[in-house]
Amino acid sequence: TARERFGDGVDPDVLRGALRIGQERAVTLGALVEQMDFLFVDEQEFTIDPSSWERLEKTDRAREILDAVIEHVEASPWQSSEDLDIRPVFEKLGIKPRKAMHVIYTAVEGRAAGLPLFDSVYLLGRDRTLRRLRAVWGFRSWHSGMLLVPPVRRAATAILAEDLLRSLIERISRAV
Repeated sequence: TARERFGDGVDPDVLRGALRIGQERAVTLGALVEQMDFLFVDEQEFTIDPSSWERLEKTDRAREILDAVIEHVEASPWQSSEDLDIRPVFEKLGIKPRKAMHVIYTAVEGRAAGLPLFDSVYLLGRDRTLRRLRAVWGFRSWHSGMLLVPPVRRAATAILAEDLLRSLIERISRAV
């Protein structure tokens, strides 16, 4: 069960929500628990499937997609999962959702496909979603794979923090 796998820190409302949105896609209860792991894993332990990461790295305009989705998530009212529909974001960019959706799945769920995305983002919450989107956005530089390798995870975190600060300074400079 989810409690056995993720411990006592499992939020019952999030668990119910994950069961509701995942029941149509999962073949077994075990598969469903596997698909919802991203909701309950500690942020320090969150990792991205290497094949999904590889696909993301090969995606044209991935950083632009992430940037636009971050803006959308920041501005969303978060009244329901429908507020988090990112298809209009892709439309504004002139990108077909099937060409870009995996980028957001990878950032949020750690794999290129999974539970219904807008519901998943809503269950994950604004802060955790933005943290993951920004982290992947920062990884699009030379150290992209470092966080996936546990022995160098701390170094990757420090580099990521530096990259995010640098990016923030650049954004502020452009806005002024």
